[in-house]
Amino acid sequence: MRKIVNKSEEQKAAEAEVESFRANLGPFVVAADTTRMAMVFMDATEPGNPIIFTNNSFLALTGYGRDEVLGQDFNFIMAHAADAEALRQIEAEFEGHSDGGAEILYRRKDGSEFWAALFISPVEDENGDVVQYFASFVDLSKHKDAQAQSKMLIDELNHCVKNTLSAVQSIVRQALQSGSDPNAIRASIESRLFASPGRRVTDFFCAGRRKMDRPSRPHHVEGLAREYLSAVWPTN
Repeated sequence: MRKIVNKSEEQKAAEAEVESFRANLGPFVVAADTTRMAMVFMDATEPGNPIIFTNNSFLALTGYGRDEVLGQDFNFIMAHAADAEALRQIEAEFEGHSDGGAEILYRRKDGSEFWAALFISPVEDENGDVVQYFASFVDLSKHKDAQAQSKMLIDELNHCVKNTLSAVQSIVRQALQSGSDPNAIRASIESRLFASPGRRVTDFFCAGRRKMDRPSRPHHVEGLAREYLSAVWPTN
């Protein structure tokens, strides 16, 4: 993190800017200071859009102190400062070309990373010139964790289904090679597919889900196996 030079002077200047905000924007800044959504104001007239105001929610989200944030370039908490795609999304936010915000990976003071949805709006003076930017951050940590969990469960289910169907195909081939009586062949197939609990093909290939303490759905896979069997070997 870039060290602030002449910290006391910059701190005074930043505090003066904040007081100016409070005087000019009144209730809006007071609301921003107390809301649970992380927010910052930036100076649009300086390179790097340095932060001149931050609310307590932003400090809680990032783990930094107020004096560690004020005066910093806006992107100082990016997890990967050279991430071209993230920088492109942030630039689109500044230019007003983004419809739904940007999802950016950030890094807290303690080194832990978190995803946040970033929304940036300009603040104009009486002449219509952009003098500040207002940014808000929505913590996406729980959303990203849920996405990862869902993907893992879907991958496990796909693996379970593919293995089960592969086993069904193998059992059908072996049964066809062992005799010619249709009823005997089907009975042989069903006895191997739908044996007592613990010995079924569906139990074998879904065991991994139970070992991971997740609710398995063997009846779903078993139903799929039955549908496959009915398709390739229909009853009369």
